[in-house]
Amino acid sequence: MGQLAASEWVALISGFGGAVLGAVVGGAISWLLARQAAHESRRRDGEQRNAAEKAAAVRTTLKVQQITNGTFTVAQVIRKGVTDAQAQGLELWQVLRPHVGSKADVKINAEDLAPFLDPSGNPFVDSITLAALRYEVLETTLIDYSARRAKLGDLLAPYTVLDMETGAGTTEVPQDQQALVKTRVFELKDLLQQLRDFAEDDLKANLALCDHVTSYGAAKYGFFPKLQLPSAEQ
Repeated sequence: MGQLAASEWVALISGFGGAVLGAVVGGAISWLLARQAAHESRRRDGEQRNAAEKAAAVRTTLKVQQITNGTFTVAQVIRKGVTDAQAQGLELWQVLRPHVGSKADVKINAEDLAPFLDPSGNPFVDSITLAALRYEVLETTLIDYSARRAKLGDLLAPYTVLDMETGAGTTEVPQDQQALVKTRVFELKDLLQQLRDFAEDDLKANLALCDHVTSYGAAKYGFFPKLQLPSAEQ
C-alpha cells in the first residue's frame, strides 16, 4: 500500500474532524433537548401537584364551612327557642321540640390537612380536626336531646289536654309519675345547657377558623374561594 498524498491526508482529516464535530454538535443538541424536556416535565408535574393540592385545600375549606354553617343553625334554633320561651313564660325544653334531620357526619382526614401543613407550623391545622370532633359532639348531643324530648312527650301525652283553638296544652301528672317526669326534665335541661354552651363557643371558634383557612389559601394559591359566612351575633 502506498503512502497517501498530502491532499488525501487533508481530505481524510477533514472528514474525520467533520464527523467528530457533527457528533459533538448532535450530542449537544440532544442533551439540550433532553434537558428542556425534563424541565418541561418537572414544570407540568409541579403544576399538577399544585392544582391537586389546591383542590384538596378547597375541599377542606368547604368542610370547615359546612361545620360552621351547621353550628350556626343549631345556635339559631336555640336562640329562637330562648326568645319564644321568654315570650310565653315557659322553659326552654317546653318550646324546643325534637330536632328532625340527619347527621352531617363531617370527617377530616390526613389528606384534608396536607395542603395546610407548613414547616414553620400552622396552629389552625389542629383546630380543623378539633372543629370536626366538636361538631360531631354537638350533633350527637342534639340527637340525644331530641330522642329524650320525644320520650318525655310520649310519657306526658296521656295526661295532657290540648286546647284545639289555641294549641296550648294542660298537663296534670299523677303523683306516681312525678319523680320520673322531674328526672326526665332535669336531663333535658342539662343537655340544653350543654347545647347552648357548645353552639355559641364553637360558632365563634369556627368563624375565626374559616378566616384563617381562607387567608392561608389565598396567600399560598392566589385565587381562592372567599366564604360567605354568618356573623356570630346574627
